[in-house]
Amino acid sequence: MQSFIFLNGKFLDIEDAKILVSSSGLFYGWGLFETMRSYNGKIIYLDRHLERLKSAAGLVNLKLSYPAAKLKKIIKEALRLNFFKDAYVKLILWKNTPGTEIALFVKNYKPPLEIKYKEGFSAAISSFRQDGNSLSSRVKSLSRFILELAFDEARSRGFDEALLLNTEGYIAEGTRNNIFFVKGKIIFTPSLDCGCLNGVTRKVIFDLVKKERLKIVTVQRSEVNQGVIPAQAGIQRGYDRMDARFHGHDKNGRRELPEVELLLKIAEGRFALKDLYNADEAFLTNSLIGVMPLVRVENYKIAKGVRGEITEYFIKEYNCLLNE
Repeated sequence: MQSFIFLNGKFLDIEDAKILVSSSGLFYGWGLFETMRSYNGKIIYLDRHLERLKSAAGLVNLKLSYPAAKLKKIIKEALRLNFFKDAYVKLILWKNTPGTEIALFVKNYKPPLEIKYKEGFSAAISSFRQDGNSLSSRVKSLSRFILELAFDEARSRGFDEALLLNTEGYIAEGTRNNIFFVKGKIIFTPSLDCGCLNGVTRKVIFDLVKKERLKIVTVQRSEVNQGVIPAQAGIQRGYDRMDARFHGHDKNGRRELPEVELLLKIAEGRFALKDLYNADEAFLTNSLIGVMPLVRVENYKIAKGVRGEITEYFIKEYNCLLNE
């Protein structure tokens, strides 16, 4: 099957696409990328991907020569030329003296099997550390050396993913995912200053929690001392959803089943591994897999080692977004 790639203003057969091997992008990993998933021709939160790319380009001295509207047309045409119901879409910028080059390619995407979303991922703790003060932890850089080594290390040990701690010993992120864990009615996730990427799907989780009447609250030290939130969590800010409801879904993702009322709070902070090990459930997020249960870290089962009800809710809600 013929595949087409967009390269520096033209659509080409992928076999005819060529780049300069002496470019700074190739020599030094001086570049950025966005990975997106298109389902039935639609990329959810496309605007956020493009906004993040534009923002990051300004930080690393790359020029994004196309406005968002033009990039959307290029992506739409790429999806038309390489039609897949479920597609992996990658947009890349890299440095080449004196300017910036751009490429977009699309390929068929095969998500994890449905059984994996029921059984969940396992994760190793990487021997590599993430630097929370590094610019590379805040952008999707082509220079992914440490992340790829960590992932290969974990896979060679039989795990699905690797979790990286930062140089202070707090949980940062997975090599391809943001991490969330739940204790009681509180959803915890590392704050951005821990060295995790501000993931698009990470933000989706915040949106889903906030979509019904939400009151934003600052978690006071007194709340920690009173045991409302574990003191060791080091919470910085929480989002309180007072009327949260978990909607039931049928097998097609339609919200038709009875509702279960829950009280939820989502909070960012600095967390140690013991906080994760003592969680009731945990999950990972990225733009390809959506929401994936995390049931084991090294030899520790998260609670009973099965997918939790809050994770199940987010999986179904994310699937509804894909099918809208």
